[in-house]
Amino acid sequence: MDIQALKRRYAKSFRVLYHRTKTTLNVDKHQSCYHLGTMALEGGDWPAAARYFQQAAALDPKYFRAAYLLGLVLSKLQRWSEAVEALEKAVALRPADYASLELLAQALIKTLSVGNEIQIDDVIARQTSLVNKMIGATHPHYGESTAVLPGYPNFLIIGQQKCGTTSLYSYLIRHPHILPALKKEIHFWNENAELGTDWYASHFPAIPPGSAYITGEASATYFDNGHVAKQIAEMLPHIKIIVLLRNPVDRTISHYHMRFRDKNEVASMQEAVFSGILDGDVDLRDTSQGCGLDNRYLAGSRYVELLRQWMAVIPREQCLVLQSEELFINPMGVVNRTFDFLGVAPHELSSYRKSNSGSYVPIPDQERQMLCDYFHPYNQQLEDYLEMKFDWD
Repeated sequence: MDIQALKRRYAKSFRVLYHRTKTTLNVDKHQSCYHLGTMALEGGDWPAAARYFQQAAALDPKYFRAAYLLGLVLSKLQRWSEAVEALEKAVALRPADYASLELLAQALIKTLSVGNEIQIDDVIARQTSLVNKMIGATHPHYGESTAVLPGYPNFLIIGQQKCGTTSLYSYLIRHPHILPALKKEIHFWNENAELGTDWYASHFPAIPPGSAYITGEASATYFDNGHVAKQIAEMLPHIKIIVLLRNPVDRTISHYHMRFRDKNEVASMQEAVFSGILDGDVDLRDTSQGCGLDNRYLAGSRYVELLRQWMAVIPREQCLVLQSEELFINPMGVVNRTFDFLGVAPHELSSYRKSNSGSYVPIPDQERQMLCDYFHPYNQQLEDYLEMKFDWD
């Protein structure tokens, strides 16, 4: 073991001893329990982390971080009912904290799948209550809605993944007349449709007809699932669709690194991405076989094929296609163009912080050129189809 590793181990051991001593002496005991929990979390000892965060939350019921991290750890341990209880306490302390709301909504779904005492009607009621509390914190001028009909989205950001959808959605919901959903990505149409439309509606604030307010969600995986476009068009005929498109080479590389970082991809980039080109791009949509054929990275960047499926059932005037690079360079201009598309007044935000940006080593020039050559004809078809210029080559 090198000297730096020994120093890190010594420092951690000292911190553990320090905080354990403080808990014994009852000095800032709730904070010391919290710090012991974070150290257990860093070491991957989930049960110990849960115990420490539970102690910290019990000692100080207003300790938001302890309640939130307790819910996170309990979710990792798949103790869903306990996770729901902890996260509900966290949300009660901070009704507009999106990370807590996202985790709580996920934990509520899991309680259904494992057959606990929580039923779908209970989940719907809880989510409706959470939405009302959240809106009261994020948009206090909205007030209490008198709407009796379930809320449904006015707009959907359908993708593409790794193109800036999280950033764009975070900008939009800061408009005084755009109300957030309970969570940014609901994945109803492609993953959770069996839970029913009432469950879907419970993610949105109820908006009376004729109101100046609108709401929507951003599930970036919808774009790859063109088969759901017809269902969306039938249920929400006036829905407005927003699509973000990034240089397909950059998006493909970023998508791979995201999945590899999240341990959802084990193959090398050569196997997962370039095999589709080197193997002659044989039936890239065949997801039943190996990674060379299950090439979601290339297929997800052939935008023209996906857009044709969506625009076959949703009128072009209800679709807004944006270029990611423009959003990154000129966020205020792109966001105000989106506000105009959605029918709300222009609004300047205090800041335009980019979300979910990752970093990785650039691929060799030869491999990048290979991807450029591969996507060139699809990019040309896209420009012709949309009558837009992207300048990605």
